[in-house]
Amino acid sequence: MRERNSAFEIMRLFAMLMIILGHCVMATAKNQQPYLGALDCIGWGIGAFTVCAVNLFFLLTGYFMNSAHYRFGRIVFLWLKTIFYSGIIYILYSIIVHSFSIKDCIGYFLPILTKKYWYMQTYIVGALLIPFIAKGLEQLKTMQLNILIGILVTFFCLHQTFIKVQYTLDQTQGYGVIWACVMYIIGYWIRKNKQKIMEKPTWEYLGIYVLTSIAIFASNYLIVRWNIAGGVTSRGNFYAYNSVTVLVQSVCLFCVFVKASGKNIKNKTANFLAENCLAGYLISAHPLVLYSLWTDWLPINQYTIRPVLYIMVSTILSVVVLLICILIDKIVDQAAQNSKLERYISKLDDCIELRLKNDK
Repeated sequence: MRERNSAFEIMRLFAMLMIILGHCVMATAKNQQPYLGALDCIGWGIGAFTVCAVNLFFLLTGYFMNSAHYRFGRIVFLWLKTIFYSGIIYILYSIIVHSFSIKDCIGYFLPILTKKYWYMQTYIVGALLIPFIAKGLEQLKTMQLNILIGILVTFFCLHQTFIKVQYTLDQTQGYGVIWACVMYIIGYWIRKNKQKIMEKPTWEYLGIYVLTSIAIFASNYLIVRWNIAGGVTSRGNFYAYNSVTVLVQSVCLFCVFVKASGKNIKNKTANFLAENCLAGYLISAHPLVLYSLWTDWLPINQYTIRPVLYIMVSTILSVVVLLICILIDKIVDQAAQNSKLERYISKLDDCIELRLKNDK
């Protein structure tokens, strides 16, 4: 099997670390009074640089999507893994706190249907749609694809950024399959225009990412400072996944890794770790873990009065959490392999691929 280009594997690890760190500051620093105080600004400052992480995963999916490969078995495996982590963590939590509910238990063992993980629900539905979206995009000429993206960005990004949510077409603020599909299409466009992207220097993309991140934080600061459009209640307007600021930030940072992929980087460690980086989300972002991890189990709060130390400790612990989650997932994958579950799923993939090839 051909070794994967590590540039995108490094991006996946980096994006997952950004997500975990973002959750850490969300639980311990964001919206901590006094507003615009040191801790509050640190939380929103780190958030400004990490908010694009989810979009990076969407863009990566779109970048590689095509209609020829429909890995239905992979979708099933991730669905089962989501059920496993959601249900097992609930059982362990119930044992620890001595509280159990049949209704809650059923909900946690049906995490996709009950939206315990919004990203996994979006990912599963989006993954099922990928081959059909790709088939449609493959029929479009360059100008048609550009017009399509222009329409989508106008009504699902620009409109979402500057108009009240209640008046927009997608009121999820990017937490849903509509925005995921928009990002898939933009990711596909990036791949189609890879040559043009490679012509521009990396520092240009990286510079725009940094400047946009600073602008995102500045928007939060000014909205609160001058009590614009409701002040604190609307301070996250330009942090929304489908805002124009986060879109620009996401695309530019993604292009940094597209540029790096041209060097055909090979790093076995990055490839090995990235295979299981989704576990960082499945475990640390479990509804029963998301806040407790950072406020009760890890000693983050004791460092909040020392900003520099807080940033260092929260970053280091985020790395540790990600590595532990990856290790746990490696063990789970090995158990699945020993139980021959992966073999059955592989046979399912082969069967579906054969049926699709014979379909006329």
